[in-house]
Amino acid sequence: MSVGLWRMTALSVVIGVTAVAGVQAGCSSGGSAPSAPSSGGGEPAVQSGVGAPGSSEGSGGSTGTIGLSLTLPGGDQVNSVTYTLTSSTATTLASGTVTTSNSQSINFQIGGIPVGSGDSVRLNATSLAGAMCAGSASGINITARGSTSVIVQMLCTSPGSDAGNLYVTAATSYCGTWTSLSSGSNGSEVFVGQTITLTATATGSAPGNLGYTWSQSSDAGVIGMLGASQTEDAGTSNTNTFMCTAPGTATITVVVDDGPVPDGGSCPANLSTVTTTVVCDPNPANDGG
Repeated sequence: MSVGLWRMTALSVVIGVTAVAGVQAGCSSGGSAPSAPSSGGGEPAVQSGVGAPGSSEGSGGSTGTIGLSLTLPGGDQVNSVTYTLTSSTATTLASGTVTTSNSQSINFQIGGIPVGSGDSVRLNATSLAGAMCAGSASGINITARGSTSVIVQMLCTSPGSDAGNLYVTAATSYCGTWTSLSSGSNGSEVFVGQTITLTATATGSAPGNLGYTWSQSSDAGVIGMLGASQTEDAGTSNTNTFMCTAPGTATITVVVDDGPVPDGGSCPANLSTVTTTVVCDPNPANDGG
């Protein structure tokens, strides 16, 4: 996976709105190119050529022309520019892609635009260096035989020179899930000196790796001895013993695992941990019998 740092660059696009019956658009890399003939059709059109977008051609009418001029700072070059012109009612009036021939500047005009107010234009461009540029302008008014200039502020993002790569490796670990914790034939309450048998069962993605960690806690302190504190690779069942050494009540806790978990990781406690209570009764008083 590649992780890069991105820098923002601002550039401006000058949009001229001109009342022209024909269509002109174009691009250059520092000089003016001759304008091609106007399209003369009723549909919006794009035509290459550099020059002031406000020059008037032909007879008047109910359409106008938008001229665009974009220059990237730092000498970066642009492959193409896409544009979308919409009306105040979000109707697309014109859209397309203009090839810029790797210029450092972009000039084109969109003609045959119906007269109206509140239009918006959206521009997108990608440079040779990988910069992605986007910007928009709104409140554009198209008037017959009139001219308006609008500034489009575009933001360009490009990878920083200090960007680097991050190589990620994922390691999987399994968590065990307990299914039961029960006592043997003696039950969970016995006299001091007697033994309680406890059996825990569990499931896991790797059943042969299931391990069990046993512990006890009591308000009266230690009141018995566990036969084992931990057993690994025990499978889906593990039996342990608890011998009462003093009267009281103890909580026996079993934590199930399905193999080691990396440092900092943990399994859900409600799935991996189960408890039960055992009671150690004092021996009956000697009745002399």
